[in-house]
Amino acid sequence: MSVRALCLCALYGCARSMVVRALWLCALYGCARSIVVRALWLCALYVCARSMVVRALWLCALYGCARSMAVRALWLCALYGCARSMVVRALWLCALYGCARSMVVRALWLCALYGCDRGS
Repeated sequence: MSVRALCLCALYGCARSMVVRALWLCALYGCARSIVVRALWLCALYVCARSMVVRALWLCALYGCARSMAVRALWLCALYGCARSMVVRALWLCALYGCARSMVVRALWLCALYGCDRGS
């Protein structure tokens, strides 16, 4: 389901986004935490540094990317400017409800079905 969700997201408007490409490749290669962090870190270095979401994840990567820290970063991001992003809204709701893996997948799946932000 995770791979399908990210694949659909990539197919429906997000293919140009480095974040989505990284997550899509990550999904194909097993999505280990270290791979997720590396992908987002590389994304932060190349093109996405201006994005508040990526900055939050980049800082998270530097500080070990514990679940609690990842949730805090995304929650703060949602409060400070990213609320218009469907991806962030989904992650923010996920953070409020405990951010279980299954919920992350559901959020991304719904995001894929409803347009997945397209980087606005």
